[in-house]
Amino acid sequence: MVSFKRLCCKDCGTSFYDHVPLADETTKIAKVTQLHILEDLKPFNSVFASVARKYDISTTKVISLFDENIQVRRHPLPRILLIDEFYFQRHSQQKYAFVMMNFENKVIVDIINSRWQNVLSDYFYSIDAEKGKGEKREKEKVEFVCSDLYEPYRSIIATYFKNATYLVDHFHVVKLVNDQLNNTRKREMRKHSDDKQSKEYRLLKFRYRLLMQYGPAIDIETYRFDSILGYHCVNKTVLDELLSISDDIKAFYDVKEAFMALDDIDEKSAAEHDLEKELDEIINRFHQLGTKEGVTISKTLKSWKREYLNSFTWVNGRRISNGPLEGKNNYIKKILSNANGYRNFNRARNKIMFSQNLHNEYDSGFSDLYIVDKILNNRKQKAK
Repeated sequence: MVSFKRLCCKDCGTSFYDHVPLADETTKIAKVTQLHILEDLKPFNSVFASVARKYDISTTKVISLFDENIQVRRHPLPRILLIDEFYFQRHSQQKYAFVMMNFENKVIVDIINSRWQNVLSDYFYSIDAEKGKGEKREKEKVEFVCSDLYEPYRSIIATYFKNATYLVDHFHVVKLVNDQLNNTRKREMRKHSDDKQSKEYRLLKFRYRLLMQYGPAIDIETYRFDSILGYHCVNKTVLDELLSISDDIKAFYDVKEAFMALDDIDEKSAAEHDLEKELDEIINRFHQLGTKEGVTISKTLKSWKREYLNSFTWVNGRRISNGPLEGKNNYIKKILSNANGYRNFNRARNKIMFSQNLHNEYDSGFSDLYIVDKILNNRKQKAK
């Protein structure tokens, strides 16, 4: 903190503060210190209270400094747009916030306070709303949009991104298949719940993760003692014991493995496969299982068939997916958790984008230099 001398004019009696070039007359915090405070707020695990303690000022002053200087602009819509949601707060009517990311440079494009269809519709409608005829609209530059299997997203993409190819994140589809296999496992486990010490029940309860792994990734070389089986064996042996417990589990597992093999195809191999034909066969196999879980996943795959097939798209050797955005979501959750939640959505949005984006990739001059210039000069206009 900086102390200002209060002076008095001998002629008119008017009092005023002495001018200190390196300090801010309103906050009484040195401008260089303001820059250090903002720098300390960049890490995802920093919170306003801890930064305030470090500089021996109030938390309110740190928040005010942040709100005044950090107002992150929306980035232009990228060529490859990833969209997802994250849980913001349970006290809000709109509990999930909507986030967009550039697949190619991993910059968060924008964060919106709701994933509701009417909110997203108004938001995307506002983009390019003032563009004249003949001007290249921002939404028309988007070539690919990737999301999870949230139905309202499909409607939004069809309405506002008519030139873009819509694809679903293939990791979400894999998770749905594994979830239905897990439901089959739980159903079969309940049949053995009368004897919870039986080998069948204990294998289904404690070794089920082997069912979720992709077959070729299972260890077939390392021997370990298995306390349920009572002897040394490799994980493949434990898996075989699991599959022998139930015909329904074995049948679903076999179709799951066929789907995983299809999903694991690389860019070179994709051109050699009739992906649509192979997917149709897998959908039919799931349906022919005759179980609730098999019918459910077959209907889902059939409904999202075109979008899933579009997911077999590679850009610079990388398959388009929501993987980068899911990684950012983990940091967003940590930011919200470290702060014990945010009541002010705009502050949370600015904190997330300020922390997670590389500032030298901001547009319209927004950069670290912009922040420095703003802090050093924003009081001059008021003084004039």
